[in-house]
Amino acid sequence: MQPAPGFINGPFCPTRRELAGQFAIAARLYAETVVMLTSGGATAEDFDCLSKSEDEAFARMTDARTAFRSHIGAHGC
Repeated sequence: MQPAPGFINGPFCPTRRELAGQFAIAARLYAETVVMLTSGGATAEDFDCLSKSEDEAFARMTDARTAFRSHIGAHGC
């Protein structure tokens, strides 16, 4: 069986694996932050701090997702 056109290294591409790992970690950290933010019981000050952490985690996850998808689109893996 021949690989699809442009499918150079597939899942064995080291850059793809690295970016996938970064994306997975960022997504997990974002999810954990959301759980802490929504679990209740936090003071207003703690909620503000958690809210800021959630914003930062979301931005990190979005950046990692963009890098992962951009690499796949450009590299064809």
